[in-house]
Amino acid sequence: MTHSTFDLSGFQHAEDRYDRQKRIQWWDQDRLDRAHVMVIGAGALGNEAIKLLALVGVGHLLVVDFDTIETSNLSRSVLFRETDIGRRKVDAAVERARELNPDIQIQGFHGDVEFDLGEGAFHGCDCVLGCLDNMHARLIVNRACQRAGIPFVHGGIGDVSGEVALFVPGMGACFECLMTAGAWKHEMQRYSCGGLRNAAPERHTPTTATIAGLIATLMVNETLYGLHHSERLADKPGLKPGQRLFVSLESYALQVMDLPEDPECLAHDSPTPPIWVPDPDRELTGATLATHPSLAAAKLGTDPEIVLPFEWLISLHCAECGAEETIHQPLARIGVEKDICPHCHTPGREKNLVDRFHVDSDHGNTPLAQLGVPVGGIVALRGNGKTVTVALGSSEALWGPA
Repeated sequence: MTHSTFDLSGFQHAEDRYDRQKRIQWWDQDRLDRAHVMVIGAGALGNEAIKLLALVGVGHLLVVDFDTIETSNLSRSVLFRETDIGRRKVDAAVERARELNPDIQIQGFHGDVEFDLGEGAFHGCDCVLGCLDNMHARLIVNRACQRAGIPFVHGGIGDVSGEVALFVPGMGACFECLMTAGAWKHEMQRYSCGGLRNAAPERHTPTTATIAGLIATLMVNETLYGLHHSERLADKPGLKPGQRLFVSLESYALQVMDLPEDPECLAHDSPTPPIWVPDPDRELTGATLATHPSLAAAKLGTDPEIVLPFEWLISLHCAECGAEETIHQPLARIGVEKDICPHCHTPGREKNLVDRFHVDSDHGNTPLAQLGVPVGGIVALRGNGKTVTVALGSSEALWGPA
């Protein structure tokens, strides 16, 4: 019996982890390696998105979430383990993503996207994936993306259905364009007439890992198409800017729809790249910022106005008993129960607020960090009829080394 022999000397083991995807004709792995993508929300949807972005080799990822891991997360979150219960979601997600692909740069940011994450993080970012479960956070992210001029890939899931939408500044509808009168009424119920936050019941959306995996896959696919066609997003495969894809696992239906643009939408804004000013010790004041060499060309005058990113509540004063309570928090973060004096129980305490000030005022010598401006936070300086936007710190503090 004759045995055939095969010469295998011409075959080499493919040591490149991206070998199979590089064989796709239009694939550009170098483009993915340079990309900066932010994932906001590290729950079921975010877990799947982070996993896929890490596997395909998106070079720079920033994961944002404020929550910790609970037992109920384990049935829907591929990156979490039982030993992670009680850990911050971003820490576990980043750790597992690094295990999946040690070649990428991935950072976690534990905090609120509205108050703790400086909007400078959006500038220089290529795309944001919104893996969120509430309307308010989506509105915040949408406006930040509009101001930064970057695509926003929105995802939402239910029990057996979900949706993906692509919003690109200056190219059709944005997320806020879709808000109905009823949706705005619900949004406004978050706050009292005095701007304090009303208590909202915690909502738990019924869902499974299957719909989360499917919607996240579509979101990441949209991101990959966008990164490969960033100069011509209107011509890319998949969704066009201002379109939404609805998916049903009950009827196995897919439906793409064009979303109506609201010409009066207040979220539409002209992107304005900020000037980054280092603040390594978080001691930069409005007065020192106004005289920083990088702003000299703006010629804002000797006493420009500083505009903070939100209203900062310094203290609450009770006119009835005279008690004063120091707060130092964003106004919108303070619960409505703070309206009542804890000493005499009189409602309607007076608010000592600041959202803007001139550099020659008392606030001019207060570190901006003490007025709530986070790392990467953006403030505006106005003077001599001009406005300059400044981001405090550095993008490396948020994204890691370039």
